[in-house]
Amino acid sequence: MTGLLDSEWLKIRTTRTVVWYLLGLVIIVGISVAGQIANAPDSVLESEVGFIDTLEASGWATLFALLFGIIGLTGEYRHETITQTFLATPVRDRVVAAKVVVYAAAGLLLGVFALAVTLAMALPWLTAKQVDPTLLDRDVGLFLLGLLATAALWGALGLAFASVVPNQVGAIVSALIWLLIIETIVSGLLPDVAPYTPGGAARGLMRVSDGDDLLPMWAAAAVSVGYVVALAVIGARLVVRRDVT
Repeated sequence: MTGLLDSEWLKIRTTRTVVWYLLGLVIIVGISVAGQIANAPDSVLESEVGFIDTLEASGWATLFALLFGIIGLTGEYRHETITQTFLATPVRDRVVAAKVVVYAAAGLLLGVFALAVTLAMALPWLTAKQVDPTLLDRDVGLFLLGLLATAALWGALGLAFASVVPNQVGAIVSALIWLLIIETIVSGLLPDVAPYTPGGAARGLMRVSDGDDLLPMWAAAAVSVGYVVALAVIGARLVVRRDVT
């Protein structure tokens, strides 16, 4: 298993995809931070809620982690390198398990990177505006913990989903349709169900909105882990039976 993990890390480190992801995170996180600090009144920025709103720019890492996980497996099918992967490791379910672990770690690192970019941009700017936020507040700490946990889980979730839907375009489009359209519909029509969707669980884990509809952090984490495990098990069975060329 160690060899499989090392192999997956090598694939991530030696492809240009990760560079584009990091560059994209810098740009979109930077725009989000700038928009929040430039438009919010100082009185809001000084508050705990206002500071968390600024830190929420790093939440883009969760979507990037999801897409990174999807591309991590579908890219192998698209470029037909999956054949060599399975020839090297004929036990395909172990390949899926190793990829899930590695892309969970990759998602965590994307979360750390996005958070570092957010803080590197926000703290000097807030200091220049005579705003003195604190990173030691309990709610801020819980948000940071939830962000990193969600980024890791969504990296694994993207990989697990890709094992079920190996077509790259189909997997990405399906994921975006679910997150942007279907979950919005579910939230409007079935508000009691919405907290249990992948996006709803992520919001509960990061505590990114007010209201009683959010799951407790432990429950949101359990729901997210459940999605990862369920998709990974289904995907592993499908991968074992799927023909590759």
